[in-house]
Amino acid sequence: MLARFKGAFDGIEKLAGAGDARDSKSKMVNARAAKVFSDLKSEIVTDDPDFKARLMVILVYCYAVAILEYRHRVWPYNLMDLSRRIGELWEGMCLIAWTCAKHPGCAKSEEVFQFADVQQKFLSDLWDLIWDHPNVERVIDMVEDHIKPLNKTVNMASDKVFTRDGIVHVIDFKFSFNSNEKGNRDRLSLVGWAHKKRDPRTELLIAVCRQENNQYLETLRDEGWQIVTGRATYEKIGELTGTYLQPYLDEVVDFRSDLSDEFLAYIDSHADRMGCFLDWQVVRA
Repeated sequence: MLARFKGAFDGIEKLAGAGDARDSKSKMVNARAAKVFSDLKSEIVTDDPDFKARLMVILVYCYAVAILEYRHRVWPYNLMDLSRRIGELWEGMCLIAWTCAKHPGCAKSEEVFQFADVQQKFLSDLWDLIWDHPNVERVIDMVEDHIKPLNKTVNMASDKVFTRDGIVHVIDFKFSFNSNEKGNRDRLSLVGWAHKKRDPRTELLIAVCRQENNQYLETLRDEGWQIVTGRATYEKIGELTGTYLQPYLDEVVDFRSDLSDEFLAYIDSHADRMGCFLDWQVVRA
């Protein structure tokens, strides 16, 4: 599979040296990689979920190698862009477990709701409860004042929502939870609140590849989020879906053999901040 991706980027040096804007070059790399990915995925035809999961791990890994290598050649990554891209690629790897789920009660939820819907439902239920109170309007005004911190736009679409035996599971995938994650911590706090208000049975899960994170992540435990990190993340994913990815990752993923010396030199030159990005098996903390 990796050879198919590499073949799509013959002449990449010419593209890198062209006078086009860097974002145009990046889009071209993304489009080429996506086309190869789609073609190869269509060739994976099997009823064996374990075999399919193994092939999908190979495919997603080869796609990751191509995206990292050839995007960097036409437009060198900075730390923020590379961190974001690694997170997206790793999440895609994790989601294979749901694509190839063996547990019959595991499915992707198609139901979508807005954060504002939960707020409005809360006020509506309150109104029904106190409608005959002599100071009902004042009570409502006080409540609305107290929930003003919740009057903001919250992205509910960036977390993955699945059902397992009829129970909603909200999962936020993070490759790492770093010092700049306070904004995301606050968002997750509100997301968890909204889902629990909507259905108290909802299970909240943050799945993080790295084992070493920061205090912002830990504070979410007190708000009902279960947190799994490192290799325990793959174990938890396996418990939910019946599909265990760790053996395939250990077998397939070897970025230091498949990326160019130039790309690895770039990573190693920023080892203090990027050194963990290629460690998807979590062989070190």
